[in-house]
Amino acid sequence: MPDFPPPGVYHIKSLELDCYAGILKDQNVLRGGPAPNMWHLSYTNFSAGLCVFSEVDGQGSGSLGVYDDRNNMPVYRVDISQIWVLKKTDVGIAICKVVDDKTYAWYLGKKDEPVVIEDSTPLQSWVFLGPLNA
Repeated sequence: MPDFPPPGVYHIKSLELDCYAGILKDQNVLRGGPAPNMWHLSYTNFSAGLCVFSEVDGQGSGSLGVYDDRNNMPVYRVDISQIWVLKKTDVGIAICKVVDDKTYAWYLGKKDEPVVIEDSTPLQSWVFLGPLNA
């Protein structure tokens, strides 16, 4: 059995920068900041770590995704669900997209900056705090 969080509602926290993945009011880009959003984690294939992140009712509507599968593209609130791949790291979980055999993982350079997908290694680690009651 993989060591992934079960389906549910979570805060997603960066281990490296000690901040949360969230979207500010009236914006659509995912950032690292002090105030966490609640994200609904659901799986299309639990054993492979294939999942979708969607906003919890009342925070907005949409899922997390990118408009272009290239290096350094920001993660946004999008209308169509996109599949992410969870990968275990030594200290947490990397949140990735695999495109043409290339892995792009969530990367946060500094607090308050956008979360982008990047093909660098090592993979940046995130933790899922919860499950929460939504």
